[in-house]
Amino acid sequence: MAHRRFALLLGMLLLLPATGCDYLRTEADCTADLDAMHDAVAMALGQGTSCRQDSDCVEMDVSNLCYGACPVAVHRADADFVVEAVEEAEAAFCPGFMEQCGYTTPQCPARTPVCRQGLCEMAEPLYLYLVAPTL
Repeated sequence: MAHRRFALLLGMLLLLPATGCDYLRTEADCTADLDAMHDAVAMALGQGTSCRQDSDCVEMDVSNLCYGACPVAVHRADADFVVEAVEEAEAAFCPGFMEQCGYTTPQCPARTPVCRQGLCEMAEPLYLYLVAPTL
C-alpha cells in the first residue's frame, strides 16, 4: 500500500505546473491545469476501486477548487487515500483557478455505490414502480 501511494504521489508531482501558484493563467494554462487535476483524480481513483461485495464500496465527492464532479465509488479502505490525493492535487493545481478560469459542475443523477465485476462503481438505484389498476 505504501509503495502504491508513493508511486501515485510521485506521478502527481510530475504533473505540477512549472510556474508558481500566484500567476495569471491564460486559457491554455486553465486547460492544462484542469487536465492535470483530472489526471490526478483519475490516478487516485484507479488505485481504490477493487471490491468483492457492495458493502466494500462507498460514495465519495471528488469535487475540488478546479471543478465540480459527480460522486464516485471507491473501496472503503482506500477512501482516506483518495481524499488525501485529491487534496494534494488541488493544492498544486487549483489555487486561484476558480477566479481566473471559472468553475463548472455537472448535473449528477441519483446513484448508489455498488460492486460490479470486482470494481466499485456508481449505479442507478432500482426503483419499484407500482401501477394502480384502472377501473
